[in-house]
Amino acid sequence: MRFLLRAFLGLVALIVLAGVGLFFFLPTDRIGQIAAERFEAATGRTLTLTEGFSPSLYPTLGVRTGPITISNPDWSDTPNMVTAEGAAVGVSLLPLLSGQIEVEELTLLNPVIALERDADGRANWQLTPTGSAAEDTLSDTAAEAEPSASSGPALTRVNAQIVDGVFSYRDAASGAAHLMDDVNARIGFSGPELPAEVSGELTWQGQEITLAATLGAIGALLNGEMTDIAARIEGDLGQIAVNGALALSQTGALHSGLVTVSAGMEDLAPIMTALALPPLPASAGALRDVSAEASVGLGESGLESTLTAQIIRDDVPVRLSGRVDGAADWLSALAFQVDMSVAVEGLADASYRGTVDVSDPATPAANGAVSFRSDDPRALIAWGAGTAPDLPDGVLTSVALDGTLKLAGVNRVDLTGLTLALDELTATGSLGVTMGGARPAIRGALATNRINLDPFLGGEGEEQPASGGGASTPGGPAGWSTDPLPLELLRLADADLDLDAEGLKAGTIDIGRTGISIDLTDGVLTARLREAAAFGGNMAAEVRANAGSKAVSLNANLASIRIEQVLLALAGLDRLLADGALTVEVAGDGSSLDSLMNSLDGQIGLNLADGAIQGVNIAQLAANFTNPGAAMEANDRTDFTSAVAAFTITDGVMDTRELSMLGPLLRLTGLGTVDLGGQSLQMRLAPRIVGDLQGQGGNLDASGIVLPVIVRGPWSDVSFAPDLEALPALQAAQDRLRQEAQAAEERLRREAAEAEQRLRDQAEERVNRELDALRNQLQEANPILRLFD
Repeated sequence: MRFLLRAFLGLVALIVLAGVGLFFFLPTDRIGQIAAERFEAATGRTLTLTEGFSPSLYPTLGVRTGPITISNPDWSDTPNMVTAEGAAVGVSLLPLLSGQIEVEELTLLNPVIALERDADGRANWQLTPTGSAAEDTLSDTAAEAEPSASSGPALTRVNAQIVDGVFSYRDAASGAAHLMDDVNARIGFSGPELPAEVSGELTWQGQEITLAATLGAIGALLNGEMTDIAARIEGDLGQIAVNGALALSQTGALHSGLVTVSAGMEDLAPIMTALALPPLPASAGALRDVSAEASVGLGESGLESTLTAQIIRDDVPVRLSGRVDGAADWLSALAFQVDMSVAVEGLADASYRGTVDVSDPATPAANGAVSFRSDDPRALIAWGAGTAPDLPDGVLTSVALDGTLKLAGVNRVDLTGLTLALDELTATGSLGVTMGGARPAIRGALATNRINLDPFLGGEGEEQPASGGGASTPGGPAGWSTDPLPLELLRLADADLDLDAEGLKAGTIDIGRTGISIDLTDGVLTARLREAAAFGGNMAAEVRANAGSKAVSLNANLASIRIEQVLLALAGLDRLLADGALTVEVAGDGSSLDSLMNSLDGQIGLNLADGAIQGVNIAQLAANFTNPGAAMEANDRTDFTSAVAAFTITDGVMDTRELSMLGPLLRLTGLGTVDLGGQSLQMRLAPRIVGDLQGQGGNLDASGIVLPVIVRGPWSDVSFAPDLEALPALQAAQDRLRQEAQAAEERLRREAAEAEQRLRDQAEERVNRELDALRNQLQEANPILRLFD
């Protein structure tokens, strides 16, 4: 604005000098020289007139020039800021004689005005007056005794125009460049206290635009007073309306005011083209019906502004509302206090309240409270990305987030004091996201409620009640689920998370409070479950999963557990009851739970105490061994005091390395296989009836009668039956034992009779000896008795 004012006053000074020169018969080249000197004093730039003047005296006092130029500052790569084929200036003669300047004509022909800003932020339209003319381009008098502006004529009327002009703008720092051509503009006012009218047409980036504006009083504006303004810009791109009041500082900069700006456009694509921006990708959707209204207030305290806007994307309205405030130095500091909200109709709401600092465009900063809500995030992603996410049912059904956001550059954002609700999950803590890599990198520490993984496993995983042969398996009657495992989700982001969860549920597995650390890098997950309450005891585990190879592994240690809870959760078996410990080291690969279970390799170890096998009484089974059709009751059970098992797993099949059990009057060993993929088993148990009441700590090798039992069938209907193939050998053994028992009985009877006779003979002999001895004693004591000897 100051540049236009000084340039205009310089041209008016030229007319005044021309008029005075004509009256005093000054040469026209001398008039041009004086005008150029005054222009340079007022603006600090060189005005060059390459041809002489064509003066006129009546009916207007004026002059027409040939080509003119106005120089650029020294730092510019181009010599001139303004070039024009010529100018025409005319003022009314009679008003001039009475001390008033009425500009009847001020025309700039075919001007080319090149505005630019260098990499250091310097602008070529920032003018610096020289010498004592810094504040008054008409104050200095030349040798020709030119009158000063303070005592000279007053500017009371102007009619000015630009004909077929070209305006360009280039910013070396940002690389932005814009061009306006076919510029035809008009400005006029009839007095400093009367409104000034501005109108014009131009072509911007191939788009035709018209302009109409009214300033309340040009004199008040130039004096730094508040002045009403109303303007409207229209074209094929849309329309912008400005209404309000503003004031300029002494330097010509916008000083204060309150202005309302409204804008609207039907299609965003043309504006993108006009701004030389690349076309929006197809994923941006169809954008239309853009409208906005802003109120901007400027004063000594700084910036106060409000904004409401709407755009329709793919038939969904998106609304923005809020305010932006800045301190007194906001223009230089580029720091603002922001309170904004965004609503995507029917899909999401978000808000931010805090500070925004864009003083360094490469590293913008923000710090404030953020909130986000979506009752249908799946639809939001489908709307935003163009395709619906491929997620299991029950995943990502609702999202709510509150916290403090800290932005450090365009690639890093942190959330502290976070409260998150995702489906049934609630969490508090902190999260951070770093962008700019192959995928987002998430880091943080969260405390959560019970984490339910069932939706990710392709089902709700509700535990089925146990029945006759066992509980239903997690795979259902048809086996393991063949639904794809959502391993591709591991490629969405990298993560380094530490979770403190109230519990963890996966199918029928239900774990108590635990700590979980998650490391997710390039689609490879390592999740470590620190010691947690599980299955009536304690559990620690590590799970690995690879989205590329579809490999999954599990290492787990369980202590002081109830084994029936483990078997019911993992295999749907409910017949084995005991306290104990379990170790698991398994690995497999597959795109579904079914293929994964059929590919497992590894080993399992089991150590149990004080338990029972439900649904079978092995001792009773032994008693009915020769009658295998004898029925067993549902409440039958075999108690034991200790048991040990070890298995090797290959391609989803468990082979028995060791299986033993100790109980009162019972010892048991076994061999066989458990088909994890096929959910079935084939085992041969060898219980031994012994005469030892000791269970735990007893001798496993104690001798006794071996009663082999076959355990077979699907997990949902396991059956126990004697090993009929062993029946002949067992009967032969029984006959042999019976014969041995009879022989032993005869031998015992014979030995008993012999012992009885020996004892009888020995007793009789002893009695006789004692009687002889007594008789001898009596005879010695009485001589008379000896007479009868």
